[in-house]
Amino acid sequence: LGLTDIKAIGLSSVATSTGFRNRAFFYTPGGRHGLLAGLGGAPTAPQHVHLAPAGADLYFESESDLPAVYASLRQVVGRVGGDMLVQMLEEQIKTLGNEAGISVYDLIQSLKGRIAGVVQLDDTKTITIPGEQPMAIPAVSLLLRIDGLAKGLQPLLDQLQMLQRTEQDGRVHYAFGGELPFVGWQPVIAVEGEALYIVSSPEFFASCLAKTDRLAATPAFTKALAELGKEGNELAYFSPTLFAKLRRIPELNPEMPAESRRVFDIAMRNLPATDTPIVSIRVNLPDGVLYRSLRDTSLKQELVLVAVYNPVTVGMMAAMAIPAMQKARAGSADQQIETNLRLLSSAADQYYLETGKDSASYEDLVGPGKYIEQLESIAGEDYSAVQFKAGEPLTVHTFDGREISIVP
Repeated sequence: LGLTDIKAIGLSSVATSTGFRNRAFFYTPGGRHGLLAGLGGAPTAPQHVHLAPAGADLYFESESDLPAVYASLRQVVGRVGGDMLVQMLEEQIKTLGNEAGISVYDLIQSLKGRIAGVVQLDDTKTITIPGEQPMAIPAVSLLLRIDGLAKGLQPLLDQLQMLQRTEQDGRVHYAFGGELPFVGWQPVIAVEGEALYIVSSPEFFASCLAKTDRLAATPAFTKALAELGKEGNELAYFSPTLFAKLRRIPELNPEMPAESRRVFDIAMRNLPATDTPIVSIRVNLPDGVLYRSLRDTSLKQELVLVAVYNPVTVGMMAAMAIPAMQKARAGSADQQIETNLRLLSSAADQYYLETGKDSASYEDLVGPGKYIEQLESIAGEDYSAVQFKAGEPLTVHTFDGREISIVP
């Protein structure tokens, strides 16, 4: 799966006039394989930022390579179950969706490109999320573009009777008929070449397709890219107004139950308080993956908030790094345990020399006034159980059952 490609993680924060310039680097000196290959290829300039209006509260764009991930999983299945199991897996995936006139296998193979999204919250209007305890939130307009998905999904869209098909400006639009649970939403699905759009309303779609008043032309956005770099494989932009609008949720719900209000109060207190955008870029490099970001907080102060920048891929990268970090930590602990065993071996040799004996106990060697004043456990190992006999190896067991030995 390529989980051990990550050999180290580096973090840094540098103060700027408006906050901090932060970096997180996942070091993969042997390249990226398996799941990490799913993060895409060489960095390029943002491909779809022209879709974001100047007033967008959030914009994200991320490159992914699902065929590479599928190929890695296929190899794992082959290693575990052999060629026959691989063949069964592919046959099942290739038949999925046939009844609906689509191929799940083809969809997987087509998802190699960029996914982009635009979110804009309204300052005054609200929508209500239905449920046992309905909740009012600022009205949300959103657009999602997925490269490569349209070709495999369009046959299904053409069959659904609930969708009304029209053609506009070289795009095929599918509008939903009937009422939806969110008042003010009139979702539209559009196909443009091999790209699929999912949009909350025709009006917001039109504002995203407009040629003027673009986020990419705003001073704050251009300044951020000048500091972080103009090429990458992932871009995330959070406007300062996004957090101010989210803080309105408790006041929009005066009847919110006390328990829910406490949860929201904690969440609201943890939202960034900044008057400048939070921006991050992921860059695939030959020897690793680099995240550059601008925000109001230093990573040294709040390391956990690194996930705010890229909640999906940073979380995935961190999860993938865990085996490498555990391996490095275990290796360091083993070295320290070996050092302790060598100290005991030297103390035992001195004891044999002074007493003429060829064996010793832990109590003979360690304690006040003994050869070693004190010996601390590193990983739960019990040195008092070590057998000391001249010329024979010293062995100790860690808390997790590993055996570590040295030869005197």
